[in-house]
Amino acid sequence: MPIVDLVLNYRFLIGYLGEKSQFDWWGSNFLGASSPAFLMYPYPRTMLLAQYHGVCEAALLVHDEYIGVGENYHLYRLPDSLEREVSKAVQNIDMKERLISKDSAFEALEQLVYSEVE
Repeated sequence: MPIVDLVLNYRFLIGYLGEKSQFDWWGSNFLGASSPAFLMYPYPRTMLLAQYHGVCEAALLVHDEYIGVGENYHLYRLPDSLEREVSKAVQNIDMKERLISKDSAFEALEQLVYSEVE
């Protein structure tokens, strides 16, 4: 699996698990079941991208608070070139089945752990 796809999958899955309705690591609910109804009107063609950026920003704030900003990278703060590539790939991914429940997200994470990185 290309590194861009791996980062994108991890961001969606961990972002989903960290949201308010799962483990409440950050206070957002961009990937929740009610989110599409709210985001469909302001972002009809780019709703998935809006969900992605919303959950990433919420997770970024928490990660930066604990890890810091500057010398360290983390899942939600990567080099700019990789950030651009990952953002471009968002529209090409289908995460609906993986973000149904905690169990489906954990199963998808387990599959990613054992996947090969190109």
